Amino acid sequence: MKKIRQILALCGILFLVALYVCTLIFALIDDPHTFTLLRGAIGATIIIPVMLWVIGIFLKIGKPENLPSSSDNTDDDSAEDQK
Repeated sequence: MKKIRQILALCGILFLVALYVCTLIFALIDDPHTFTLLRGAIGATIIIPVMLWVIGIFLKIGKPENLPSSSDNTDDDSAEDQK
């Protein structure tokens, strides 16, 4: 799982670098059509990392943490029976 996360993080970094390069190129080209592309590149540069962060937060929230094992449950039941 750790390798997959590292590969996905590297792909995300490369994608963002490509977006930064595209933003720079679109800003330097003087053409009416590139203004639309520039706005799209700037928007994607902001929206994509925010969406990835939100997805990461939801995945952390949804992940079960420290669930009691079945042996813990049997110990609790036997302790209640003794009372």
